[in-house]
Amino acid sequence: MPTGSWTYVENPSRFDDYNWDSDDLPARKFYLFIVEIGRRLRHLMSDEGAITMIDLCEQCAEGRITEDELSDLALEHRTDYSGAADNLYWWVADRYKVSSRGVSVALNVFADPGQTALEWGALVRDIYGPNPFLPVSFSPSWRTDTAVSLARTMYESRDFSAMSILADALQDAGCDSADILDHCRNATQPHVRGCWVVDLLLGKS
Repeated sequence: MPTGSWTYVENPSRFDDYNWDSDDLPARKFYLFIVEIGRRLRHLMSDEGAITMIDLCEQCAEGRITEDELSDLALEHRTDYSGAADNLYWWVADRYKVSSRGVSVALNVFADPGQTALEWGALVRDIYGPNPFLPVSFSPSWRTDTAVSLARTMYESRDFSAMSILADALQDAGCDSADILDHCRNATQPHVRGCWVVDLLLGKS
């Protein structure tokens, strides 16, 4: 996918040429995205091995296990399954074997895949940013105690209801980035662990 095309793609099932295992993009972001999909599909999953993979993917994202260990554990926990929601987790257990197929499987387990695609796309935007190949400029001076404390609390609690307050704190610190402030104040934008603005404040990639 050409770098500029990312901005105009809303449906993640159209990321056919998007290289999920690009060395330019952190593995952590990928696994956090997969964790959020898993949390939303959990009620549709019947395979305990696949359900276990949700937590294991998060452990990998947080650096508690390596990607090689994750792949080994995926084989260990893999059992017979038939549900599409379970199937997703075996597509994505190994980042180096996945493309947009995994996301397409996720879309197919819902009655309204078109709407779900937009929801998945919003998660991609929250985690990867407006364009992961063109990083948004961020000044270290914006990492005030207040802003960092808000970001850390939201990250650890997974409660991102204070994003608009974070925008105010960033603006008070001199932040004038429309991308950052708009992302924080967009009432329709979901925020999850891995949110690109929160990650910038916490020094995570």
